[in-house]
Amino acid sequence: MKAPRASRPVLGGWRGFGIACAAIALGNFDGFHLGHQAVLASAREIAEMQGVALGAAVFEPNPRRYFHPDAPPFRVQNTRQRARALAACGVAEVFEIEFDA
Repeated sequence: MKAPRASRPVLGGWRGFGIACAAIALGNFDGFHLGHQAVLASAREIAEMQGVALGAAVFEPNPRRYFHPDAPPFRVQNTRQRARALAACGVAEVFEIEFDA
């Protein structure tokens, strides 16, 4: 499976991304613990039932950086690693949502 781009910024909407329809799993996906796997499995099931692509929408930076700015840097995977891991789980496209106030 071809890995999706590291991420695609979502600036003003979803139009122009080349995917007509997708089931989107929303989360940080900063690693693939059982909770992340369950979210992806649920979105994958919907994608398969509807016959659409499986996508993931992620936050950048991690919301933890916003809510706890003095905490040490926290990152299980960098952006490229996250995209590769998501692709290995069947994600066709990764959408990046800027997280701010």
